[in-house]
Amino acid sequence: MVLIIDDLLMFPINLGMKVLTSIRDMADEQMLNTQEAVQKKFMEIQMRYENHEIDEKEYKEWVEFLENRLKEIRGEKK
Repeated sequence: MVLIIDDLLMFPINLGMKVLTSIRDMADEQMLNTQEAVQKKFMEIQMRYENHEIDEKEYKEWVEFLENRLKEIRGEKK
């Protein structure tokens, strides 16, 4: 019974965190509309990887995403 009450009380907080995370991710994606912004984000991701804040899998996903974004900005097609 106590666990159900805990879940009910934490639901608004957890939902709020998910919404805020989604908004942050969308804002990051929209901000990456210039070559300079993409390069800056790449440097940030590289520093986070070197400081062990993100793992290798997440780092590679970011690098792939940023490379594709750069291609889009430059007008290159896959």
